[in-house]
Amino acid sequence: MGWQLSHLQKHLKKMKWQHYFHIFISWVFNMILLIFLFITWQQGRTYDEILRVRGVTILDESGNPRINLLIDNKNQPVIGFYDKYGKNRLTLGLEAHGLPVIQMNDEKETRRMGLSLSSRGDPILGLFDAEGKRRLGLTVQSDGSPIMGFYDKLDKVRIGINVNPDGTPILWINDSLGQHRFAVGIDPDNKTSLQMYNRKGEECLTLTTLPNGTPLITFKDATKKVRIVLGLNPDGSPVLGLSDSRGKHRLVLYVDDKDTVAVNLYDANEINHIGLTNASDGKSFLVFYDISGNVRIGIGIDTDGKPRIELLDDKGNPIFQIPKKEQ
Repeated sequence: MGWQLSHLQKHLKKMKWQHYFHIFISWVFNMILLIFLFITWQQGRTYDEILRVRGVTILDESGNPRINLLIDNKNQPVIGFYDKYGKNRLTLGLEAHGLPVIQMNDEKETRRMGLSLSSRGDPILGLFDAEGKRRLGLTVQSDGSPIMGFYDKLDKVRIGINVNPDGTPILWINDSLGQHRFAVGIDPDNKTSLQMYNRKGEECLTLTTLPNGTPLITFKDATKKVRIVLGLNPDGSPVLGLSDSRGKHRLVLYVDDKDTVAVNLYDANEINHIGLTNASDGKSFLVFYDISGNVRIGIGIDTDGKPRIELLDDKGNPIFQIPKKEQ
């Protein structure tokens, strides 16, 4: 009896070790199988698709949809994020032409902010009001120039701010039709300018501050020709110029650095023919020039208060004088 019990114990012990061995072999086999499947999946030999669906909805613990992944009716992927009330607050996806779009909504599901790329790859940021209307836009063009636009309720740009590719800034103010009416900028020469435009968007008035600090105002007609110029010379003396329909100077009025007031009249080729001056010492003269710019006739009042008339040749020599100057 004792011998049988001992033999049974040895047999049970042997079976126990055989059981452990089978478990170990099974574990090793399963590990090898998992490694093999992982490697083949990584190499793309099998399991090229795990799940085929048109949409996926992820619910929270209360059963409310919080994330929706689908292919829309334009065959583009869209991911929507919802708040606990089921309102769409964030959307990521591709629009009809395959361009990426991010949209953020308020609690009424009204679009308030959008981020996208244009067909040229330019980033575009849009901010919208409570009615979903665009009110501010920001972009950076492919040439590196940033642009910001402020919109009215009719989606017309009323204010524009941008930096040109050369680094010069400019501010635009538009009318209700979106047409430029006012602009302020600085050109590459550091010249500050202000432009005003008519209803057709044509520049008609420019106020400029030159690099040396002198101001200048120009008026243009409908053909963009400068017709009036008003400003200061570098020495601070004022000047007014009037031009014809070709933009040629025909009249210039100025006060020089010696406080002499002068008016010059020009022909169609901008050649000075008539000059009228009034000096600070009381000397006033009306002068006529020939086509070469030589003084030929002078009529006026001299510094002694007496009238004087002079006729000169093309060399400037007197031909006739009243009164005649003593040699």
